[in-house]
Amino acid sequence: MSESQAEEKVAPGAPPRAQFRLAHLLWWLPLCLVHGTAVAWIAYGVQKNFAPLGLFPILIGLGLGVTLAGLMRLVQVANRTTILLGLIVACTAAVAGQHYFSYREQRETAIRQAAEFRIAAEAHPGLVQGSPPQPASGLVEYLRWQAIRGRPIWGDVIARRGMAWVSWAVDACLVFAAALAVVVPASRQPFCNQCRTWFSTVRRGRFSASAGENLAAALGSDVSGDIQEGTYRIVDCQGGCGIAGFEICWELAEGGSNVKRVWVSREDRAKLDELLAPVSQAKA
Repeated sequence: MSESQAEEKVAPGAPPRAQFRLAHLLWWLPLCLVHGTAVAWIAYGVQKNFAPLGLFPILIGLGLGVTLAGLMRLVQVANRTTILLGLIVACTAAVAGQHYFSYREQRETAIRQAAEFRIAAEAHPGLVQGSPPQPASGLVEYLRWQAIRGRPIWGDVIARRGMAWVSWAVDACLVFAAALAVVVPASRQPFCNQCRTWFSTVRRGRFSASAGENLAAALGSDVSGDIQEGTYRIVDCQGGCGIAGFEICWELAEGGSNVKRVWVSREDRAKLDELLAPVSQAKA
């Protein structure tokens, strides 16, 4: 392959989207359920000391989204439909789990107080009056009681009954929106369907002005100004199966910077490696 051909041949686009695999979905959803429940447990503990209205559900959603994005990379799940269904499961578990753990705490407290009431009534039958506290029969009844009692919103403003349910629904939407804002960009990262791994940076470094001109030409870039030194980055799947991503960022003599991102074939990747070899040797 001649040098001019190597410089002109550039892959037209990024790798195709990750394929849907039923097996991945079947174990991804339970994993997201466990993950969301764990987030709910942490949030339940934190909210006793720190739970600013509006901000707290956003923080929960961001934390859930970041950890879920990391989990996607760890277990190599990339299909967007699979990821979205898992996100819905995780957010539902995170939101409902907080209410459930609060219900369990209230139930255990009521049972303990009822036992103490009976002991006191047996010891002092003439002094103890009234009836022992009754725990809620289930989560729905607990939420109904909490809605009647009311939820403090701001100062003396308390949301009761229907407004309490609305406030909980708004919190749930904030959790989902914040998690979605993190997971969606992460799911758009390139993925290889052959070796089933995410693309990641396999090489990065700096180049001189002369090397930058050669790199820009090899990538088919129009150099609008004199190139100063810059940086490059190569992304590839773990198996090195197909095309690779190449990015260079260089400074211009008149100020500012320019960035060029392309997907190159394996043959052109070898050509780029040859152009980068003198750069690596110069650093050594």
